[in-house]
Amino acid sequence: MAENYSPEIAKAVENFLSENGWGYEQHDDYGCIQTDIKLNCKFRKADIDIIINEDSFLVYLILPMTADKEV
Repeated sequence: MAENYSPEIAKAVENFLSENGWGYEQHDDYGCIQTDIKLNCKFRKADIDIIINEDSFLVYLILPMTADKEV
């Protein structure tokens, strides 16, 4: 398990994602939860990394360059 990792915060985040029907992967070794969302725009999807700390969490939203070729 990652240093400075709060299992309680991780569980709260997992509960939120589950209750809202989001699939996710948990990586306790890295202190991270990963998910993604489909977007109704030219980017098509966003990857989300949630870093769990001892008393907080950080959310990184990454827009991979998956736009259509003509864009």
